[in-house]
Amino acid sequence: MVEKHPDFFVPFMNLDPRQLGNSPEADLGHLMKYYMEQGCKGIGEVTTNLPFNDPLMENLFKHAQACRLPLIFHISPRQNFSYGIVDNLGLPLLEGALQKFPELTFLGHSQPFWAEISGDLKEEERNGYPQGKVAPGGAVVRLMREYPNLHGDLSAGSGLNAITRDPRFSHAFMTEFQDRLYFGTDICAPNNEYHKKLVSFLNDTVNNRHIAREVYEKIAWKNAEQLLGL
Repeated sequence: MVEKHPDFFVPFMNLDPRQLGNSPEADLGHLMKYYMEQGCKGIGEVTTNLPFNDPLMENLFKHAQACRLPLIFHISPRQNFSYGIVDNLGLPLLEGALQKFPELTFLGHSQPFWAEISGDLKEEERNGYPQGKVAPGGAVVRLMREYPNLHGDLSAGSGLNAITRDPRFSHAFMTEFQDRLYFGTDICAPNNEYHKKLVSFLNDTVNNRHIAREVYEKIAWKNAEQLLGL
């Protein structure tokens, strides 16, 4: 696809941290450099069902940081789940990774990430789409304030729900983190309704002057251009 449409598609690579011998000493950077030579500009969506602080995951993060590759992750609420990097309520393991790899850009994605935008999240709601007003004290808000290497991918039902459930909150959220939020489609599927609804919400928000045109343009495309060096 990229070879046929090099001006349209920007590929990411996807690596399993258990590759090359299932060892935390594996030289994953060798694979990353190969895919970078093929035009890849990022990693993910990473879905390996291991905790953020597993030595294999940390090896992946170490090499991604060294190669200066942004990484999109999907969180799982527990191990032995279908897919996703494992973390607990409040995202303590993600916070540890943000601290340990400060030069690695982490792009947050999935229900257990975006549900943490609200401070009243309960364990049984983590893998869903909580509704209602966003309560103060959400882990996502706190982590984005404390760690400049945490960014947010607004794609899929998870990103859409987080940004639309409480419009007044989201206007302030998008303005505060305007340099680290990204419009996304999650999957390349024209019949996917989530990204159509996200487009409508962002368009209505800027047209009604709830956010500045500059904020809208950053989220819609300029942040991605800068992140990927386009």
